[in-house]
Amino acid sequence: MIMAYGIDPKFIIVAGVILFGMLFLLERGWRIEKRAVLYWVEQSRLQHKSRAEEEKERGEEAMQSLMEFCLSKKGAVKAYPFGPEPMVIKVGGRMFALITEGGISVKCDPVIAANLREQYEAVKPGYHLNKQHWNTIAIDGSIPEEELKDMISHSYDLVFKGLTKVERNRISVSKQSSTINS
Repeated sequence: MIMAYGIDPKFIIVAGVILFGMLFLLERGWRIEKRAVLYWVEQSRLQHKSRAEEEKERGEEAMQSLMEFCLSKKGAVKAYPFGPEPMVIKVGGRMFALITEGGISVKCDPVIAANLREQYEAVKPGYHLNKQHWNTIAIDGSIPEEELKDMISHSYDLVFKGLTKVERNRISVSKQSSTINS
């Protein structure tokens, strides 16, 4: 009967316990100060907000770290072919990572892609990409950074191996000469 009105029975039980507790305190002569309740609610809200800000900062730091890792690969360059976002990281003119505000999309072997999706909730089929060969990963802290770097390296290796031999040699030689000159 309660569910007929769309009210969860657990909510009714919790509300009843809270109401019973308040009546018990009032009966004992305790005054429940409105200021105290408002202070407690405000403190709870501030703690929640500061935790959310900390998580956001950690996410931004993780994204920055992953972006730097992508750009450290031989011949990797960033581009913005779709506008100001997303950032696309390419090697030899071919995309191997697509970085958005909350995640990264990487190329992946189809069998490994399916395994990663089963293993991690944050790994989904590629958003607006070939779902068989691309994974979109939410950067929410649930996947260790080393695992994310392994996924990026796997994506880079797949794309690099797909380049022509001439292009691969050109990237290898240009990386060697740039390290020799620096």
